[in-house]
Amino acid sequence: MSTVRTDSSYRDQLLNACQDIDPCITIHVFGYRRFNATRQLLQMLSKANYSTYFHAIPLIIHLDRPIEEAITEEVLQDTETIVDHVEGVSWPHGPKVLDLKRHHYGLKRSWLSAWPYPRSNDIMIAFEDDMVLSPEYFVWLMKVLEEYKLWKAPTRDPLLLGISLAPVLLDEVGDPPHEWKPHEEMPPEKNPLYLHGLPSSWGAVYFGNQWKEFLRFVDVRNRSPFFSNIDDSKNTIGESADGQDDPNLWLPQSKTNIWRNSWKRFMVDFAYGRGCYMLHPNMGPSLGLATSTFLAGEHFGDGASKNPRQGTLANRTQLRLELPFPPYMDLPVVDIYSKAIDSIIMAQKGDRFVRRISALSPSHSLLASQWSRPCVLDQKYEPIKKLSPGGQCKMLLVIPEGNVQQQMLTLTCGSIIARVLGRSLVMPPVQVHGINHSDPKGGRWMPLASLIDPVQLQAIFTTLDIVYLSMDDLYQWDPARISIFDSIIENEHLFISSAGWEDVPRFIWNSTSRHMPPLLNERHVYSAFGTCLDDMLVLANLPVSLIKELKKSESFDRINRALITSTDQLHEHFRS
Repeated sequence: MSTVRTDSSYRDQLLNACQDIDPCITIHVFGYRRFNATRQLLQMLSKANYSTYFHAIPLIIHLDRPIEEAITEEVLQDTETIVDHVEGVSWPHGPKVLDLKRHHYGLKRSWLSAWPYPRSNDIMIAFEDDMVLSPEYFVWLMKVLEEYKLWKAPTRDPLLLGISLAPVLLDEVGDPPHEWKPHEEMPPEKNPLYLHGLPSSWGAVYFGNQWKEFLRFVDVRNRSPFFSNIDDSKNTIGESADGQDDPNLWLPQSKTNIWRNSWKRFMVDFAYGRGCYMLHPNMGPSLGLATSTFLAGEHFGDGASKNPRQGTLANRTQLRLELPFPPYMDLPVVDIYSKAIDSIIMAQKGDRFVRRISALSPSHSLLASQWSRPCVLDQKYEPIKKLSPGGQCKMLLVIPEGNVQQQMLTLTCGSIIARVLGRSLVMPPVQVHGINHSDPKGGRWMPLASLIDPVQLQAIFTTLDIVYLSMDDLYQWDPARISIFDSIIENEHLFISSAGWEDVPRFIWNSTSRHMPPLLNERHVYSAFGTCLDDMLVLANLPVSLIKELKKSESFDRINRALITSTDQLHEHFRS
């Protein structure tokens, strides 16, 4: 007997399949009436090499029902044949769950309901039934997860949605769509992987932490007044969405705006607004770990001619599994239009796009709250900090630490972070050793402008807006307009106590945090803090790993040398 889906029974089966496995990797297969294709895909999955993984891998098979108006004896026979086959399939790698729909879902709804309760660390690998795949696809995937530390949510790149087993071979967003050859723009020998802003649906690997956020977004985006699902089954990719979709939400110059019956259209929207991307293989002309055979179905015709998106499966030699991947931060980034771009610029474009939507109406603001990339501090805590009405521009203060060289190093790092975040940089009071100067609030602090000529400082920070604040200014600052981010848990902090900020909440990040993403480079900094609305963001005890990466910035050496040179005559006052 086949198991007909109910939401509660399906949820229980998923939870049971992943019990005591963290992260849990589940393989999802989406089938309909294409018996031969489904049988071939299941055979390829079963025979693939899973020897580098030592946990159970649940297989979830989603089988859709035909549209009621299309039901005939032949259709019913096709459905029963495929159900009987799937029920008899042996899956030696873990539990098998059959998700047989009670009625027609369509591909869009099937995808959106397939993984409703992922845990943050969990991983979904998804195949539609007309896919074929390399027997080494899982070995390659394990190598990517291991080398780039993608197993657990806290160590993943916050902008990475997941991994695609197939390369992007067609710029399907442009008008007209045209072939794209990544191997020509990015030589595979140097760039065996790249990050692309266009999400994947062919051999797609998604992370649980990102999929949960996507489901919250699509729950609002996929309903009135933003999207009409009336007669949705009668609309397909390529048909106009005029009158049925809010044009204020359309992506700039993107054909995805008319993909009415596609779940991926919403994932593209989500990725664009958040500045996210997926990791794709780049092994040579059209080579990948999976590709579609483009059988006739919901989105494609009779499949008689080769689709330009159809790739070729790489063999084990072409995978070059024995070679290490390049450093993650060295991977090229391209946007949804297949144009090379800096990842921070891509995220900033998404932020501006969502902010424009947020200002349209209260309902648009609600959508934008699910669309925008959250401030990292608000992911763990309630978003209590808001930019004060008519208040000053957003500022960044990096607390000075140690002797003069260390304090100038901290200030240099702060200038790079302020540039990345688009914030004004606070010139903080500095702690002076050996000078008879006491702040009335305690400690020995002097305004930086009393040590370095303000004109000289502005010449050093040529592209930044800088703000001078004394310790007395900070003492009078409204605590409700401040967020303090600290990487070290301390009961006392001299600067914080001198500023009278003992009661300001301090958000703690450390390497074992389950809530905070890694803070290792400029990309992580923007992802974490780029959408924070605090008037003043205060960073204390910058992680050593972050400082190491910030030192690679083009402007770091110039700024740091200029600051040290400007304070040479005062070194004797700062020596610890």
